[in-house]
Amino acid sequence: MKLLYITQMYPSEELPQYCIFLHLQVKALIAEGVDVTVVIPDENRPSSAAVYDGVDIVYLNYRNYSRSILYGLVGSRLAGELKRFLTPADYDVVYAIHASANILDFARVISKKARRPLVVHYRGYNVFEEYNKEPKAFLSDPEKVREKVVKASALSIGVSQKVVDIITDRFPDAPTAVVYNGVDASVFAADKVPESHKEIRILCVANLIPIKGHKYLFDAVKAIRKRNPALRLCVDILGRGPSEQELKDYVAAQQIPDIHFRGYLHHDEVAQYMRSTDIFTLPSVYESFGNVCLEAMSCKKPVVIFAGQGIDELLKDGYSGMIAEKGNLTEYTDKLEKLILDHDLRKTIAENGYLVAKEFTWDKSAKSILRALEKVTAHG
Repeated sequence: MKLLYITQMYPSEELPQYCIFLHLQVKALIAEGVDVTVVIPDENRPSSAAVYDGVDIVYLNYRNYSRSILYGLVGSRLAGELKRFLTPADYDVVYAIHASANILDFARVISKKARRPLVVHYRGYNVFEEYNKEPKAFLSDPEKVREKVVKASALSIGVSQKVVDIITDRFPDAPTAVVYNGVDASVFAADKVPESHKEIRILCVANLIPIKGHKYLFDAVKAIRKRNPALRLCVDILGRGPSEQELKDYVAAQQIPDIHFRGYLHHDEVAQYMRSTDIFTLPSVYESFGNVCLEAMSCKKPVVIFAGQGIDELLKDGYSGMIAEKGNLTEYTDKLEKLILDHDLRKTIAENGYLVAKEFTWDKSAKSILRALEKVTAHG
């Protein structure tokens, strides 16, 4: 099978950590015998062909018309640019990763012109909305474009059941499937013994943006330290983002000790932090899955999250993870404190979470995608 894989998010030599899960998915598909070409529309890079870690890449430069009545030109112009590098009709499926509406429309245009089925893999809750809200204009309503893409798709894949429900709530007859992410157990390994340390280590890996909920963690740490003044903690924050300075200022203003901003780290370095921590937490209030939780669980670390993240579909509260009501700081604090103070509970939840994580590998995820694509092409 030949797959034309369209995405705006993909690692590069400059940013090897950026959306690395997509590269891991592609590599797993290739290992299953799928011939994959990744197409990356990029406003800041000239159109060119390249190879990244054994994967064929085509970069397409484009001008973003999302704020004008020329919105619809993006898809057709990108389609014309793509012809310089390949023939879409040579591929069996046009496979688009959740992106801005104009890029999803580009995938729809390619699918229609090449007469090949369109499959879209949605990795966020904003199936019908843009992350960056823009005024609607004639011929440039992102919501209408996204609806058109769903209706044109032979299959819409959700990274969790919650994502699929967003699609079927609006289009009950839309063909859908759930394919969860995987984890690379060779990198995020539980059999590697962490360094010994005296303090309790807590880890959070996430972009520094408001929806990731870092302030919930900081407020919880402040409350826990107040109730347990002799407690020794080390809270590592991995990631960068536009809220970085605001979060650092918040920690300083609230006089919260033990918070360490470690910045952007390579995948292997993230895994090292995972292996050496005691507790992993992702207090996100908007998370369609939360792959870092799966990675932490693969390292036999207990996770603390808010309900509503896609990963909670795989967990049982108090057994394989700790799940607080979404946005409930008191409950989140109590669950985090419980793990901090109870070594045996940490170990039990970590072991149970590990048994969950080992069932979700990238090769299994790729096999699920391949089975779905084979059904699509069989019906096509």
